[in-house]
Amino acid sequence: MGFYKDSNKSALPDMQVAISYSVLYNDYDKVNPTLFIKDIPTLAILNFVVELQNKVLFAISDVTTQRCMIHEMCKWLDREARKKAWHFLQRHKLPLLMSCDTSFLMFQLALSNYVPFESDDNELNLCEDEMERVYKAILYCNQKWTDIGWSDDNKELSSSKKDPNFLAKLSVRLDLPIVEFKLYKDFRTQFYKAIQFFKFCESDSTFSTYLPAFYSDHKTRHWKEYLIQLFNFFNASLNSKYISLDDSNNPLPISVHSFFDQFVIDTNADKLNKLWGCNQGMAFLRNKFLLKVTDKIYLLLNVNLLIDKMYQGMKFDFFRSVKDHNLLTKEGKKYETYPQFNSVLGTVFSEPKMLYPLMHKCFDRIADKLIEGEIFKANGMDGEPDFYMRQGDTIFLFEYKDLTLGDSVKFSQDEEIMKQQILERICFDGIDSKGKYKRKGGGQLLATIDNMINNHSFDQYDSDVNNIKNIYPIIITTDSAFSSLGVNALVIEEFDKIKKEKGYKFGDIFVYVPVIMDLDILIRLGYMLSIGEIKIEDLIKNYIINNQFNLSPFSTYVMDMILKKHIITKPEINFLFSEIFCD
Repeated sequence: MGFYKDSNKSALPDMQVAISYSVLYNDYDKVNPTLFIKDIPTLAILNFVVELQNKVLFAISDVTTQRCMIHEMCKWLDREARKKAWHFLQRHKLPLLMSCDTSFLMFQLALSNYVPFESDDNELNLCEDEMERVYKAILYCNQKWTDIGWSDDNKELSSSKKDPNFLAKLSVRLDLPIVEFKLYKDFRTQFYKAIQFFKFCESDSTFSTYLPAFYSDHKTRHWKEYLIQLFNFFNASLNSKYISLDDSNNPLPISVHSFFDQFVIDTNADKLNKLWGCNQGMAFLRNKFLLKVTDKIYLLLNVNLLIDKMYQGMKFDFFRSVKDHNLLTKEGKKYETYPQFNSVLGTVFSEPKMLYPLMHKCFDRIADKLIEGEIFKANGMDGEPDFYMRQGDTIFLFEYKDLTLGDSVKFSQDEEIMKQQILERICFDGIDSKGKYKRKGGGQLLATIDNMINNHSFDQYDSDVNNIKNIYPIIITTDSAFSSLGVNALVIEEFDKIKKEKGYKFGDIFVYVPVIMDLDILIRLGYMLSIGEIKIEDLIKNYIINNQFNLSPFSTYVMDMILKKHIITKPEINFLFSEIFCD
């Protein structure tokens, strides 16, 4: 499910519709949103916004709660605005008032116009005369983030509605800017990946030398301490938006306070004034997401930002420590950029030390044949898959893409640029936008299938390969951007185009359309796959059959069909975390 602004232009399948400022008022282009919150204590605003946000944080698509919040808002609006809001609710069956994108913009707006809390004021709640103004600010923020995906000032769309992929491109354009925080981040997958990363660092002769710099910069003695402190803070956040580090009967050491103080917003910092209206606001919040209410109590703005520090955000912090301390690569060279650092990680860690062990954990007991990509490469195979699995007469070929889609693409508002950059990363075979030949993802899988069927290049590795009837090409990704609404349709179209242009013929073997599988989804399904509770072929086949227009991502299908109803068990926890608990 995705979000979009209130408009009659779309023929998209069920999507939540954000109620925005222009739905209720006519002065969006003229009004200054800072005036809405002028002289209102910032802590009171943040307290209110976090309270609303947390009602739907783990289920943004909770329509009942979203409707109730809009009804509650109406109590504070003037009569004309109320009538328009009620009309909006009648027109849209999936209304939305709050999302993470809304709250992130509200945080930036409130912090950039910081008003201190009066020391003699013990009441954190907004006053009655402040409620309408803050709701107007929320509606303004809704308008701002929905405009990113769909602006009336732009041309209708550079692609014609006669374009057979019009719906896919439109879906990507609407969903790509917001997909990262559309669903809550599962701490278990981040925790699992972080454990694998740090265990790799300890075992690697080069990366082990980076650990002291990271520990020093992040005020921790060991990576287990770093993760446990984050986890304990996360666990406390499930019960309250305000988190106290100290129990009066069991005060914590100063080092723990120092650890969390690195994430605290400095309300006196000059940079706060520039948060609103700049493109660095989100980057600021990724590193500063705690507001210190007292010396011992913190307000957590958004738990996803905390979870991000377990792995995805932590990797960037790790790179920054390496760079700031002038630490060198194995070859004695400096790291210049994060993509360069992440590329090295993909080669030495992400694929061989995280993907391969996970695949074996998931499929060792149920697959007839498992082969790691490094084995093919060591034997001189050109264009080998990253992982090969056979079950009976069915083969699953995996390409692993541990890369990210930059903000310049996510927020470009040009669906052709979005399409091009997505495909060049995960499904491509030709001359790219930089004039270089590139074969990636789906293009690589097609070449692999051709070599397997027509050149018999896999015969020496699996004697039963000539008896197969079905092949599933799977692209495993690590960036949620590739699980945006519509991306799968673009990849399927490009996959078919490459197949025709290259003249690939696969005889009687049925090659299914490619599936984009987020690594986090594979981790969450891991235990169920390993014991045969879920069969990967049935899961993928049902997804393909039921995916109308090929728009919905695999991760959404899995969430709706399996994970929303699933309660994690103790064996599942052991499956993911036995290594650290055994230590």
